[in-house]
Amino acid sequence: MKKIFAHIAFVTLCINLFAQSLEPPKLDCPIRIPAAPSGTFAEIRTNHFHGGLDLRIGGDEGVGLPVYAPADGYVSRLRISAYDGGKMLYINHQGNITTVYLHLDGYHGEIADYVLDFQRRNQCYAFDTTLSEGVLPVHRGDLIAYAGNSGMSGGPHLHYEVRNTRTQQSLNPLAWGIALEDTIAPTLRGVRLMPVDKNTRINHGKSTYQVSLSDKPGTLGCEDNPIPVLGRFYVGVWASDRSKGSTLNNGYERIDIWVDGRPFFQYNVNKITFGDTRAINAQLDYSRYCSTKEPYILTRRLSGDPAKPARTYGDGSIGFIDSDTTLHRLTIAVTDYNGNQTVRCIYLRNQYEVLVPMHDVPEHPSYHLFSDSLTVRWPLSISRGNYQIEMPAGMPYYDDL
Repeated sequence: MKKIFAHIAFVTLCINLFAQSLEPPKLDCPIRIPAAPSGTFAEIRTNHFHGGLDLRIGGDEGVGLPVYAPADGYVSRLRISAYDGGKMLYINHQGNITTVYLHLDGYHGEIADYVLDFQRRNQCYAFDTTLSEGVLPVHRGDLIAYAGNSGMSGGPHLHYEVRNTRTQQSLNPLAWGIALEDTIAPTLRGVRLMPVDKNTRINHGKSTYQVSLSDKPGTLGCEDNPIPVLGRFYVGVWASDRSKGSTLNNGYERIDIWVDGRPFFQYNVNKITFGDTRAINAQLDYSRYCSTKEPYILTRRLSGDPAKPARTYGDGSIGFIDSDTTLHRLTIAVTDYNGNQTVRCIYLRNQYEVLVPMHDVPEHPSYHLFSDSLTVRWPLSISRGNYQIEMPAGMPYYDDL
């Protein structure tokens, strides 16, 4: 009987040790100066979300700032490019977590020796190689590299990523041990009401309406002077955030919108799949972004959007029934990762109901066509002269220009 209990105890210990090895580690900040971002996770960039956290290192004088391993692990990939991320380093940790470092000035110790030896043996500068566990192990706090400005970098900084090792999805580093000194609420920079169709009227006009954010009494959109609306419309929100030592136009964590106190919309990107990152254009007021670089996030939900960064009610449009002429409150809240929040209420009043007609549209055998959108049924390739368009199956394309 004692042997049975001893065996059970041994098996239980082994299971507990195995389970602990699967737990993601607590990650330390890879630099030993106060974290101040010049770019935050999921910030909107041209055709993509920003996949990591850009940490300021003090300008040109900070080039060569030591970078330390945030936890035990091993170097799983080394990559050097004259473009892109410049000198790059990947470390795999327990619990299916990988940390990534871009724009490095150089490597340290055995990692630097390995890079130099690889370049000499292969007679190359640029390379991309993976390493097995045990080749270059690292421990928490080890000096591994030096921050810099290599590759396609707009200035000296450390681009730091936390990824799911198996899927390579990028995760928010602020959820993995990076602490910001931040008591500053995000800034709501603009709100726009966009007509769904030609039957919509906003403040008696057919065009997208720019809401005034002035606190002056009597401003259109305040409780005493609501914006008149007719038909269905989307809401667009442009916001930014900052923290101590950061630049002015960093990203925020999420946007929430309520209609008369009921949840209507939430935008919150907590992971990024690199293959879907271009789908950010589906969430933007794209024509506005192309002309002004103002990244208005729309409540509009497009079918087939693989990124799905937002949750919304229905198709993301707001409309009121014919008999409803009561005052309506649109509440917009922008929140950063430290919980600092900016809230704004905009008041609306319905005029009367508009019935939106449905139209039959002829179909092409390889795609559906609905007014300003095209949905591909199966992979489609179109060539015209020097141009070629490849459309994957199931992907919708919308004319926002």
